[in-house]
Amino acid sequence: MALSLSIAVPLASGCAVRRNDVAFVDTQRISANWPKFINYQNQLYSDLQGVENGKGSRQEKAAAVARVQTLYEHYESDLTKQVRGAAAQVARRHGYRLIVTREGRAYGGVDVTKEVEAILKITEKAPPAS
Repeated sequence: MALSLSIAVPLASGCAVRRNDVAFVDTQRISANWPKFINYQNQLYSDLQGVENGKGSRQEKAAAVARVQTLYEHYESDLTKQVRGAAAQVARRHGYRLIVTREGRAYGGVDVTKEVEAILKITEKAPPAS
């Protein structure tokens, strides 16, 4: 069970969209660097490992997995809400009409990932030493 982030922040209606009206956020980068995301992911993994290695009946394990699934949904909703809120702030600040994920764009757009990270107080991890 892996957490994922998805956003699409449409902010204005209109006919034509110019290149500088569209921005994108790299959610994979945010996932890799955001301690809150990483902590949630680790908690879910730990909980599922505990269920798998536990000594309950099949029914007890199924109930425990259902509780973890509910927790997953809560975490995903919380994280997505925060990223969308930060993206909306960036969109208003710069006048973007649409912000999508990097993974969901065909081409073009302005990368606003660093601004979203700044709002969420995310710092990039240092690359591993070679």
